[in-house]
Amino acid sequence: MYTGNPPSKVEILMNWECNQRCVFCSVGHKIVQDGGSRKWSEIKEDLKRAEKNGKDIVSFSGGEPTIRKDLLKGVELAKKLGFETIEIQTNGCMLKYPDYTKKLVNAGVNRVLVSIHAPNAELEDFLTQTNGSFNAKIQGLKNLEELNVEKRTSTVITKFNYRALPETAKLLLKFKKNTKSNHLNFVIPDGFAKQNFETIVPTLSEVKPFLKKACDLLEKGNLNLFLHNIYPCILPEYVASMSELATTDTLLIGPGFEANLQENRHKYRSKGPQCQNCKYFQLCTGPFKSYTDKRGFSEFKPIHGKKLQKDNFRVKKY
Repeated sequence: MYTGNPPSKVEILMNWECNQRCVFCSVGHKIVQDGGSRKWSEIKEDLKRAEKNGKDIVSFSGGEPTIRKDLLKGVELAKKLGFETIEIQTNGCMLKYPDYTKKLVNAGVNRVLVSIHAPNAELEDFLTQTNGSFNAKIQGLKNLEELNVEKRTSTVITKFNYRALPETAKLLLKFKKNTKSNHLNFVIPDGFAKQNFETIVPTLSEVKPFLKKACDLLEKGNLNLFLHNIYPCILPEYVASMSELATTDTLLIGPGFEANLQENRHKYRSKGPQCQNCKYFQLCTGPFKSYTDKRGFSEFKPIHGKKLQKDNFRVKKY
């Protein structure tokens, strides 16, 4: 369990471009509308500023960072500047190429977060709207294991795949080597998911039993589990795995904006009147407003007890 200050991190969102079109993408509207990349000169300055400000971790994200030819330059500079952890957040498709994956690792990448959302090709390729994406991700995971690189996985939960969560967990258990954590994320109701809310966003209540089975499988397999956009009243058995109860020290820098994620995390959230009676009231961010505007607060039942503060509650270390 983790009780100290979170590690200091800068996440550099390199582009709004992507080689997939995931049906649930929370920034999909930006990829369609903006479709741009940041200049290398900007990214270079971001890295230097982050190093001067004492950041421990740098993470390259997007869009999709691996489609940028200068990603390797960014990784090499991050290594030269002395970042302890150099991460890429990727859909994993480019990792199917062993030579490319090896180049990333040789340049300095020592942590990779791969998005995988389904236990089979039919569902994964539908969700990503990309033929062959499932097989590419599986090969990418194998390549990372051969290179002994720390890896993490991220799964977005939607109406299309929540019933398959236990099977997805079983798939993830096949890739335990050097896996630091598996992240299960209830879909953010923004971007494409907001535009097609009723088609894509399930209720938390209907997700719960399938999510519980998946969590049980991952925990039994001794994998480090994290839940995002899931709340204590929805799955109280796994409160120590909920990012909404933790703090973060992450600066996100993207095209034309930057945001402190800890300061920004409450901006789009809300709590119902009943939440004030919950023991987690001081810790929980509450659900997204774009969710409760549609569904209300009837699903959210207070957990009674003495109110918890940050100094007397523990969450897992990310």
